[in-house]
Amino acid sequence: MSLICSTESVLELGVPRETADRIVAWTHTLARWQKAQRLVGWRRSHDLLQQGIADALAAAPLLADLPDGPWLDLGSGSGLPALLLAAHYPERELHLVEARRKRCAFLRAAVVDMGLEHVRVHHGRAEDLITEAHRPHPVLLSARAFVPPEQLPAHADAWGVQHLLVSSSRARLPKGGWPEPWVLHVEHPGRPVGERLHLLLRRAAD
Repeated sequence: MSLICSTESVLELGVPRETADRIVAWTHTLARWQKAQRLVGWRRSHDLLQQGIADALAAAPLLADLPDGPWLDLGSGSGLPALLLAAHYPERELHLVEARRKRCAFLRAAVVDMGLEHVRVHHGRAEDLITEAHRPHPVLLSARAFVPPEQLPAHADAWGVQHLLVSSSRARLPKGGWPEPWVLHVEHPGRPVGERLHLLLRRAAD
């Protein structure tokens, strides 16, 4: 079984050819590295396409109107969804933070293969990066499996960001709402529909 997707199959998700080509390059890199480490749970390209890639791209409209500035993704792992969103927005500066060395090696290889010139991979912990003199100053923070969703606003506060992208199953979302000053700005259904959500939170004005 192969994880490599065709350009034609990715184009069916409604993305431009340039985006599709970058995503296909990611699947080629993923297929090579998957032999040595388990980066994703899917074993067939169809499942990867319909559940992984389609879900990641479902968040793309949420980034369309964000202000210019760096984007920080914590616990980037296999690159879902941040690296695939970067394929759709290749001019946006993206910083991927990953503590596992082998995952960082994969991410760096994928960034090169995808031709993403504005993506940087940081090996280490987020709390170490935030203390560096030349750390990024992001306008958006995202994370998929870094910490439970209810803990993400605290990380966003630590970085001083104004927008927070949350990708999660419905079951894992906090039952009591988001802590102040964070408010839900807009949401999009993920894939599979009904099970996942992509939420864009913003810091409310004082």
